[in-house]
Amino acid sequence: MVNDEQRFYWMQMPYNFFRTLRMKRLRKAPGGDTCLIIYIEMMLMSLEHKGILFYEGLEDSFESEIALALDEDEDSVRCTVAYLEKVGLLEWNADGECLMKDVPEMISSKKASSIKRQKQRVAKKNQSLLCQNDDQVATVSQNCRTDIEIDLDIEKELEKDSEIDLEKEMKQNDESVYVSLILKDQSEYPVTKEQILEYKDAYPGVDVEQELKRMKMWCDANEMKRKTKSGIKKFIVNWLNNASERSEKPKSEVDYYADTLEKIEGGM
Repeated sequence: MVNDEQRFYWMQMPYNFFRTLRMKRLRKAPGGDTCLIIYIEMMLMSLEHKGILFYEGLEDSFESEIALALDEDEDSVRCTVAYLEKVGLLEWNADGECLMKDVPEMISSKKASSIKRQKQRVAKKNQSLLCQNDDQVATVSQNCRTDIEIDLDIEKELEKDSEIDLEKEMKQNDESVYVSLILKDQSEYPVTKEQILEYKDAYPGVDVEQELKRMKMWCDANEMKRKTKSGIKKFIVNWLNNASERSEKPKSEVDYYADTLEKIEGGM
C-alpha cells in the first residue's frame, strides 16, 4: 500500500533529447545504445537527491558501485561515465559527489497524497457530465468527455499543484538562506542557516556570519575572480580557515586583507 507521505519523482526530458549531438555521438560509438540506457538510468537514480550520485565506498570504484546498483556491465558504466565527463554532462563537486548536470532542470516530484487528491477533484468535476439514462443520449454526446480529456484535466491539476508546491519550496528556501554568493556564471550559491551552524561547529573562534558578509562583498567587487559552482565550497572553507588562523594571532599582527586574500585567491 502506498504511503500518503511517499514522494514520487519523474523526469521531464526535452523533446529533442535523443537528437542532440551529444546523444547522437554517444549512440554511434561501439556499445553506444547500452551507454545511453546507462546514462538515463543514472539520471533516474539521482532524482531523489536533485541530480547527485553518491559513492558509498562499498566497491573499489564509483563505476563498480554504479554497475552493481544498476545491474550493468562495469566496463560499459566506465565508458559511459568517461564520455559524460568529457562532454560536460557529469562533473564532480568539492565533496567528491557526482553531479548529473542536466538533471536538476528536469526534476518534478509530488507526494502520493497530492496525486490522490487531484484525481479525486477531477473525478468529482467530471461526475456531473456522466450519462444518466438512455433518453439523454443526444445531450450526452455533447457533454460526456473522453478519457483523453479527463487525463488532460488531471495533468492540468498536477501542473497547478506543482507550481504551488514550487512557490512554497522557494519561499522556505528563501527563509533558510542567510546569504548568497555570486558565482562566475552569474548564478548564486546560497549559504543556508543550517550550513552556518556546521561552520560554527567547525570554527568556534570565528564570527561566521560576519565572514560570510565579507565573502559576499568580495565576490560582488571582484567579478574576474569569482568562483565556480565546483570551487565555491573550497573558497568558503579556505576563507574560514584563514579567519580561524587570524583569530589565534595577537591583535597587532592581524592585517585582514593582506594576511588572507593571497591564499584564498591562489587556492581556487
